[in-house]
Amino acid sequence: MISDLVYSKVSRNKARWVLAVPADSPIERLEDCRGKRIATELVGYTQRYFAERGIDVTVEFSWGATEAKIASGLADAIVEVTETGSTIKAHGLKIIHTLLETNTKLIANPSSLRDEWKRSKISQVALLLNGARTPTRWSASR
Repeated sequence: MISDLVYSKVSRNKARWVLAVPADSPIERLEDCRGKRIATELVGYTQRYFAERGIDVTVEFSWGATEAKIASGLADAIVEVTETGSTIKAHGLKIIHTLLETNTKLIANPSSLRDEWKRSKISQVALLLNGARTPTRWSASR
């Protein structure tokens, strides 16, 4: 890995894939999802996550507007990506578990790193990417 690029639209936090349920749901813990239907775009990971914990759930792919799947009765819970949780809360949901924290990473083929010219170019790209996500005094004052 060349560089960790932790950034988001509204914070300096990593993105989180969380399990959310209606605010008034009796589901309080991961284990309470046993036998429930979960909607997400992160199907394979979510299936493995629950299977590794011995919790039998049905995971279905969500074609956008995942938060609406609960309101329409298509799911008991959702696994959704969030930066702050505000959109989830705005839809009357509560986060009960974080499955994964993630961020963008710049990686390179190890053989490219052995080539001095390529390593130099990769370092320049890393510098530019890190510089683009770091606020400057000039941009902060605008």
